[in-house]
Amino acid sequence: MELIDLYLSSYCLSQIEKIIDHAIERMVIESVTERADKIIVAEENLKHLLEYFRDHAKSLGTYPFLDDNAFDTALAGCYPLWPYC
Repeated sequence: MELIDLYLSSYCLSQIEKIIDHAIERMVIESVTERADKIIVAEENLKHLLEYFRDHAKSLGTYPFLDDNAFDTALAGCYPLWPYC
């Protein structure tokens, strides 16, 4: 993840892809894919989610790396970020 200088395993990257795919499905179901305001919120919240993972790695003292278990723990403790979690 170059955006936040965080090194993630292929597992973490595949989980993020699933999260994004689920978010897109959610936006389609909610009929908001054509609403610019909702797209902006989704983009901003994706940045917040990635920053959350970075901050979690920093709190563990492993930054710039976040291992699979730490990723899962961070995701489970994530605060709501529409449409991702």
